[in-house]
Amino acid sequence: MRQTTNNNRQMRSLNTGFTLLETLIGVSILIIAITATFSATQNGLSSSIESKEQVSAYYLAQEAVELVRNVRDANSLYNIQNLAAPRNWLYGLALAGDACEFGKVCMVDALNNTFSSCATPTTCTKLNQDTNSSSATYGMYSYTSGANWKATNYKREIALTSINSNEVLITVTMTWSKGLYTKTFKIKETMLNWQS
Repeated sequence: MRQTTNNNRQMRSLNTGFTLLETLIGVSILIIAITATFSATQNGLSSSIESKEQVSAYYLAQEAVELVRNVRDANSLYNIQNLAAPRNWLYGLALAGDACEFGKVCMVDALNNTFSSCATPTTCTKLNQDTNSSSATYGMYSYTSGANWKATNYKREIALTSINSNEVLITVTMTWSKGLYTKTFKIKETMLNWQS
């Protein structure tokens, strides 16, 4: 009887552990679960970065539209104050010889409130961003260069198209690169001569 009891104990002790196959299957399931979690996290982080870039591109494009409208508004205010010698509502913006003359592409620097023309859309310069946290212009985008101004991936192009004598189409194209891919975002808005 004692012999049978010892054999039963030995059999039970052999059956209570994991076999090599069970261990390999368990480790494989754990590796798959961890890999899936890291993959989901990486995809989420990549989507977050892409969304941030798209939001920045949208606001930079909208900034350009507002600066174009500011020129129109400044001309309208000038005309109110100078009734004897009014100027065209597109003065300094889209008339012959201006940086954003119809049929050309231009850039606008919000920091310096200046427009400059590009020979072709591919020759427009990329924007720089102020990275000096103690600067009054920290985080702003401009074509200013210097030690605190770091090049960004964003290129902003503005094209004005005459619809009629009192209406202009503003097209702002934002281009930036993400790895090997080039992303493009366009915003189009019409601007009216509200003084006519």
